[in-house]
Amino acid sequence: MINNKNLKLGFTLVELMVFFMFISLVLAASTPIITKRLKNIPEKVYHGKYICLGGEHRYYNSTRLISSGAGCTFKPPRKAALYKIEMIGGGAGGYEYIKDPWDDTEDREATYDPKNRSKTGDAYAFPNGSQLQQILYGVAYRFATTTGRGGSGGDVHVSYTGTKSPQIEFTGECYNEGEEVPEGSTMISCAEKDVRISKAYHDLSPYSLSCTTSSGKWCHYVADSSLSATMQGIVNSYFPNGDAILKSYSTADTATGYGSSGGSSKRIYIDGTINFRNKDGVRVSANETESYLYTLFNSAVKKGSTSSPGSCAGWSDSSPTSTSAPDINYNDTHITSAEDGTDVERYGALKVWDTYCVTNKVRPTGGKGGYISQGSSRWTGTFSSYYADSTDAAGPIQGSIPSMYQMTTGITDSASDYYPTVKVKTNLNNRWHQVGSGGGAARTATYYVPALDDDCVFGVASGGPAIDDTITLEEIESLQRGLSTTLVCNGGSLKLSVDGGTYYNVPSAPKVFPGFELVNGDGTFKSVSPYETSVSGAGSPYQASDVYTKYELGIGSFGAGGDSNSIKDTCTTPYGYYSFAVVSNGSTINQRNYDIPYDGCDPVESITRTEATSGTGGVIIITW
Repeated sequence: MINNKNLKLGFTLVELMVFFMFISLVLAASTPIITKRLKNIPEKVYHGKYICLGGEHRYYNSTRLISSGAGCTFKPPRKAALYKIEMIGGGAGGYEYIKDPWDDTEDREATYDPKNRSKTGDAYAFPNGSQLQQILYGVAYRFATTTGRGGSGGDVHVSYTGTKSPQIEFTGECYNEGEEVPEGSTMISCAEKDVRISKAYHDLSPYSLSCTTSSGKWCHYVADSSLSATMQGIVNSYFPNGDAILKSYSTADTATGYGSSGGSSKRIYIDGTINFRNKDGVRVSANETESYLYTLFNSAVKKGSTSSPGSCAGWSDSSPTSTSAPDINYNDTHITSAEDGTDVERYGALKVWDTYCVTNKVRPTGGKGGYISQGSSRWTGTFSSYYADSTDAAGPIQGSIPSMYQMTTGITDSASDYYPTVKVKTNLNNRWHQVGSGGGAARTATYYVPALDDDCVFGVASGGPAIDDTITLEEIESLQRGLSTTLVCNGGSLKLSVDGGTYYNVPSAPKVFPGFELVNGDGTFKSVSPYETSVSGAGSPYQASDVYTKYELGIGSFGAGGDSNSIKDTCTTPYGYYSFAVVSNGSTINQRNYDIPYDGCDPVESITRTEATSGTGGVIIITW
């Protein structure tokens, strides 16, 4: 029998499944609510800031200043979990030092080249047209042709077998002193043998290597049968018994007949003086000066050659030169010669104002070719230093230049070009200042402390005063110790400290204002503001931004170094002088000096001084 009461105490399988489905739907629906609630949990932030400036304090909450006043007494807020403590020492003062401005001078040089219209260097000013006419009038210049030369004669070479150190071999017998000599013997003593050999070598010496002839020609002996018999005869004259013979004496060699150099042109030159008159004899204006000089040194006189003496006929810008490439000429069985050098076919010339030409009167000829002459056992040949049959273009010149051009002509071997240049020199003052150095910045330190009591003692340093050269080293060290910032809390168990800035108790390096930096390109000076010189102290190590609060403190110069003295100087116009001088043919002439006047400012009264400043004080900043 089924008990219905027990069935009512449990769930059927279907009812259990429906229950779990309901629970799943409830959990799914509640998930966004849980997530949104977690996102709204606030982040931990710092809620306030306390600043001790030494003689006063400031108290901020998270957004604004809520109190301030004299002195520094800190009551830690309740429930603060962590304190950030920033500390900065006092900045050092500037060095009180100033030296009155002083001047020295500097030279610079430049060059003006009228032939090339070039200006080099960085001097104050280059000469204008009027100044060029003043210093260049009557200055000399010269143009000269290059030397044309006839072709050199050719060389000739012939191989031969000539004599060299002939050897004598003694084939008989000789006796030494004290030895017995057989009766009727023709032997000679060994000492006599050596004497005869030495004399034989002496008589053979002219046949070794070379012989001498007249007219400076060289000579060689050839080792043929005729020479061999002659040399053996010399040996036999000293050893008539035939007990000495001529041994090996020949060697291979080459003989050369040297051709002579060709004749040369004499250099035609034109000497002129600058008169600033153009081709028509008219004096040029100041504005035309540079153009006139450029024309005078580049096209008024030209170098070249002509086809007729004393004429501009067949003018060429090339100077007369000639070269030869001779062939060897075997003109008979006993003489071998090279060809003569070619003659110059044109006349060296100078042309003036494209109208008048001056030339050599004659043309140089080519040099004679070298030769070798072969005779019995002896050859002769030429040396170029003696063999000079060529003709130089010596003597007078042909053609003329009208006197209105202030030019004279001549002829020489050594004439060379020269023309004047202008040397520019400028002397300007440099203005010097010197002041003291700036003070050093303090150190900074950051600490994190979990707990603070209300017994904190704040030791915030003031900025250091400016110092001068009267202060002692002991006083400086004492002042520097006084620039440290300290904090003692929690019954003395928390002691924090940071150093202040350092002093620079020497003057700074001088500062210069060079006069040449103020030069304009036209020889005037730039308009400049008064010179101002100072040395700033080191900047504050404190950064005004704060990562924990949203407000600005408005203070950012904690621990900065003080500035040095400053000088404001109104003497800003350079002064000195400049000069132009002509350099012509290696000599310096016609120097002209021009003053750059002093503007009259008093080097002491023209300056305004500002005293050195103290450094800024330190700070202690507590954030929670």
